[in-house]
Amino acid sequence: MSFGKQIMKIYIEELSLQNYRNFKELRLIFNNNIVIILGDNGSGKTNILESISLLSPGRGIRGAKNEDISKNQTENWQSRIYLQSKIGKAQIEHKFTKSTNSKTIEYNGSKLSSLELTNLANIIWLTPQMDGVFLSPAADRRRFLDRIVYNFYDQHASNLNKYTHLTSERLKILGGSRDESWLKILEEKIADFAAKIVTMRVKAVGFLQDEILKLDSAFPKAKLSINSLFKTSEEEDNFAASYVMHLAKNRQKDAITKRTNFGITQQELIVTHLEKNQLAKFCSTGEQKALLISILLGQIEANKSIAKTSPILLLDELFVHLDDRRKNSLAEYIINSKLQTFITATDISGLDKIAQVGQIIEI
Repeated sequence: MSFGKQIMKIYIEELSLQNYRNFKELRLIFNNNIVIILGDNGSGKTNILESISLLSPGRGIRGAKNEDISKNQTENWQSRIYLQSKIGKAQIEHKFTKSTNSKTIEYNGSKLSSLELTNLANIIWLTPQMDGVFLSPAADRRRFLDRIVYNFYDQHASNLNKYTHLTSERLKILGGSRDESWLKILEEKIADFAAKIVTMRVKAVGFLQDEILKLDSAFPKAKLSINSLFKTSEEEDNFAASYVMHLAKNRQKDAITKRTNFGITQQELIVTHLEKNQLAKFCSTGEQKALLISILLGQIEANKSIAKTSPILLLDELFVHLDDRRKNSLAEYIINSKLQTFITATDISGLDKIAQVGQIIEI
């Protein structure tokens, strides 16, 4: 599980926060290995992980709005991260101004879009809120799936963004004076992006599955799949043409409901406990958490073998509800993997092995 020479190590050297959540000013310097963040509940441990998770497209581990991050509703917040990235040393700044409700991201002083962050680093996280992902709406499992895909395909976030924009434009035309020729062009473009998105999802899941099956750990092996959009293999084989046909057939329905009723938003990640041949949603709470960790380990190994880079791990209170056997197994994996891993906990209990080699920061 240790790094080969061909794998590039990505890690954060320093983090500075201003008016971020409960922090007026905070500056932390990290080693490039394990970082244990200790503190009472409400001290801001998860806030630190959240600020790091913003190195990934989207709203981070909490899905928070920018204005909700400001300390005591202050006018501005800012984070600055010094990073050894995929393309060298990087200073990443997030700046939010409440009066204009605008956030900018800068890479070494130049503006960067959120979608371009995957060019610099891959961030993988597990939080207590994710424990219910197998029981929550399908949209949550789809978002979980797409975050996995970001690790392997830098363009995936951009493709999703373009797909969303095109479907929005199509709905506007359906709700107004319909231009049939423009609708046809839009639907063909939508189908093209849908094909790219689905292909990347399927390939990424394949990467994970291969690595999960190879792993020797205390965690159950997860069997992963994605539901098909089509009812027949013939439609599947002619993806773009079938997609366009379904969009055209649904025009009236979409116009009435003001939503796209057929498409990639119907896909989700389906997880099965391999040994039991039981869907994750029917497994016990402990088994569901163990399956999530199995997927986490698969992501890490696939990232190293396919993307040839090391992800940064954010583990929020992950060790709390694990039995001793699984705690030890996960601790050994993290230590041997040599990844930069941020772990939060209220105390050091259960983290003895990791604490021997990790940097400890008390908040």
